[in-house]
Amino acid sequence: MFSQLNVHLLTTNTVPVKLRQIAIMRAAWITEAAFMWSSHLNTSAVVGLEPDMYRPLQVGADDPYFTDFERVVIRATEDLVRHQEIGTANWNALMAQWTSEQVLDFMFTVGTYVTIAGVMKSARIQRMPQLLELADRYGAPAPASD
Repeated sequence: MFSQLNVHLLTTNTVPVKLRQIAIMRAAWITEAAFMWSSHLNTSAVVGLEPDMYRPLQVGADDPYFTDFERVVIRATEDLVRHQEIGTANWNALMAQWTSEQVLDFMFTVGTYVTIAGVMKSARIQRMPQLLELADRYGAPAPASD
């Protein structure tokens, strides 16, 4: 079952790729998932996102880099990560721009990546040299210490 969900999230997800990457990277940052953050620095470059986005993602929705709707996506991501529920204002803003299918895809994307972040952190997955280089260049959340 997870494989089918993951295939959908990676191939037929209705959330535009830039907004999906913003959500994934913000979730990785606030969950302190260093491997996920670093690997998505690489993924973001592959899908055409600019490196000038990485520092603002570390700051969050208050950074002036983002458009109004990107701020909504970031805040809704934070809602899901921190409270497992999108707040009313963010929900209404998402529904004003997206279809119900897109909002569901967004929620499943964030939820899946938060789960994967927990698995990767718990399993102590180590970053490969290429990912460490990207993290050195663009920053990464500090891995939690025991």
